Amino acid sequence: MRFDVHYTDAMVERDLRDAQARLLEAGLLAGDAWRPTIVCDVSWLARETPEHRFVYLKDARLDSVVGVFSFQSSRPRRSSAAVEVPHAKLRRAYRGFGLASWVYGCALDSGVCLVSSARQSPAAGRLWQALTRRYAHGYVWVERRSMRYLGTELSEAQKAQLAVRMMLHGPRYPLEALFEAPRQGLRRQG
Repeated sequence: MRFDVHYTDAMVERDLRDAQARLLEAGLLAGDAWRPTIVCDVSWLARETPEHRFVYLKDARLDSVVGVFSFQSSRPRRSSAAVEVPHAKLRRAYRGFGLASWVYGCALDSGVCLVSSARQSPAAGRLWQALTRRYAHGYVWVERRSMRYLGTELSEAQKAQLAVRMMLHGPRYPLEALFEAPRQGLRRQG
């Protein structure tokens, strides 16, 4: 895991404008499908494709998309676990209100396991560390479509390897169930 990705505000704004244009074109920017979040006047909408799940955040007062969360499905071979790799873009003025923690928490509470990407922004790294206070976690070695459990404590040198990722999971998939049985395609290192 490396924390060397840096998005400028202009890059985030461009992605949010593109998302808003797609929702507007699909007739989804307005309507009853948007649900309230933990932050006043910010609502959310979920959309799914076979390989991705998207959560959009909109400021209802401004009728403007302020966040996009993309969850890429990545089911390991022979595993029943639902594993997703999330990516987030959130307008600067909406950061620090707990929206990203809330979106990730909803995914984890629904039974999905989240695996970090190989490279993240420093803010994403802080978010993942904060989530470890509420959710069980460990480190995995990801190679092709298989994962190998590495444990909950790694040295900084081990964490810096690109194949090493953090995994967060809710109560539906405890670590023992994910990595105990080799027949599930996930092996414990050791």
